[in-house]
Amino acid sequence: MDYNVKTIANLAHINLSDERDAMLQQDFGNILEYVNTLSDLNLESETIPEYHTQTLRQDIGFTDNPRFSDNVKQNIIAEMPLTEGGYLVVKSVLKK
Repeated sequence: MDYNVKTIANLAHINLSDERDAMLQQDFGNILEYVNTLSDLNLESETIPEYHTQTLRQDIGFTDNPRFSDNVKQNIIAEMPLTEGGYLVVKSVLKK
């Protein structure tokens, strides 16, 4: 197949040599042939893969851990040495 690479390059404001133009025409041809090959594949499966039939485990790590309860903010503030107005006080790293 013949692809007009020069037109595409001009639209993208790219200068191509004749040698590079020929290489890209061949590359585009190979890419589009591969895409056509993929579009011809039969994607209907006779069986369902095993990983689709498994259920996810229930993660109980967060439910039993008090650090991840509904009052996470209060738990973090309670562990901090310096707080002010419900916020954490940290050392300034930006210079004025």
